[in-house]
Amino acid sequence: MITAHAKINLTLSVTGRDEDGYHQLVSAVCFTDFGDKLRISPTSDNPITTIKGPFAEILAKAGGDHLVSGAHNLAKEIMPSLNDYDVTID
Repeated sequence: MITAHAKINLTLSVTGRDEDGYHQLVSAVCFTDFGDKLRISPTSDNPITTIKGPFAEILAKAGGDHLVSGAHNLAKEIMPSLNDYDVTID
């Protein structure tokens, strides 16, 4: 298990938008000693993304349409070997 350390945006300004739709940002951030716990474990079935913690119910209502599942799905496209792993975030 690893910790995905949280960051706090001290300032954040949107200065424009790129042709691909992404926003151009100027920000000042600091990182914390706490964050989400990430566990990646082998699976013998279809890989799943499991979310635990105080916001799990809210994300479950999103029906898998959120950053955690999106990141897992993108990672599986880039690294097909991840199709053999479950991801749990707490």
